[in-house]
Parts: sequence; structure tokens; C-alpha cells
Amino acid sequence: MRLFGNTTKKSGLEKVPVIVKKFDSRDEAIGRQLNKSARQVCKMREIAKKEDTSFLEKIQNGSISINKSHELIKAAEARKKAGAWRVESF
Repeated sequence: MRLFGNTTKKSGLEKVPVIVKKFDSRDEAIGRQLNKSARQVCKMREIAKKEDTSFLEKIQNGSISINKSHELIKAAEARKKAGAWRVESF
């Protein structure tokens, strides 16, 4: 319990109970419904944004995992960025 200023004293209370509730993020709520973690929901959103539907279809049919898809996308981005950096440096 926590003490609050003059309002608490005027109401005759010495302590006012404070209840703190942690609200789920949108990804946590979606993940709970899909039995996935919030991070996996975030990765799926990123995959859907950056890649064509082939990755999503492979994830749905189980031929590739969410994590592996995400790793492949990140690796491709890193290669692309490194290639662009080499071209710009000359």
C-alpha cells in the first residue's frame, strides 16, 4: 500500500491500496490465441511485410519454421547491405 497526499488524509484513510495490472501487448494477445510467443508474432509480421507469400505458405505447411524464415530474411538483408556498402565505397 502506498500513501497519497492530502486527499488521503482528508478522506480519513492512512493508506490507499494500489492495484497495478500489466496489460498485454497486441502481439502477446495474438500469440496467446495462436499458441505462439509475442516474438514469433512479431517475426511473422516482419516476414509478411518483407517477403512474398511463399515464405508464409511454407510456414503454414510446416516445411520451414518461423525462426528459420526470419533468419533467411535477415541474412539476405545483411548481404544486400554489405553489397551496397562495397559498391558505395569505390
